[in-house]
Amino acid sequence: EIEYAVENGVVRVCTPLDEVRVQPSLHGEIQAHNVALAFAAMQRSLPTEPQALAQGALHAYVPGRFEEVEVEGVKLVLDGAHNSEAARVLAETLAADRLEGLVAIVGMTDGHDPLGFIRAIAPRLRTIHAVPIDYHRSQRPEAIAAAAGELGVACRVHETVPEALRAAQASGGPILVTGSFYLVGEVLRHLKLR
Repeated sequence: EIEYAVENGVVRVCTPLDEVRVQPSLHGEIQAHNVALAFAAMQRSLPTEPQALAQGALHAYVPGRFEEVEVEGVKLVLDGAHNSEAARVLAETLAADRLEGLVAIVGMTDGHDPLGFIRAIAPRLRTIHAVPIDYHRSQRPEAIAAAAGELGVACRVHETVPEALRAAQASGGPILVTGSFYLVGEVLRHLKLR
């Protein structure tokens, strides 16, 4: 049995064997659950000092997981969320950070549900720029635009990521890049941040 609670960004994790207080470096409400799960798994598989887990959580880094960067005075939030559940978690994190009126660049892989994905984040968005991603199973941006249209979210289709970035940056931001880790990587490479 694992129990955890969050107070002021610090997660208190309790298991039958131990208790630890952890301040995760990764952003988002879901991180409390992830830290508790990791703590329980570590206790079962490896004898680990609770403070070693706390240090690991403090220094953990996942590129493209609610990563914030600033480019030419415009804030970009990069998140590799790619399905409806991840989009709901992303929307909760955006709400907790009071981020709204975002201009989103969205590219997805084939087989993912753009309607469910966009439905989850739509309340935080001003508009969407749909793009193909540099991946052999890229979803057509027209499918993303159709889903956005069904939900009443303004959307423009672009042929390339650089084109979508220019259009999004012209809006003054903030900009959300999401739908795929492939897209996040492509944007970071284009901006020469990786």
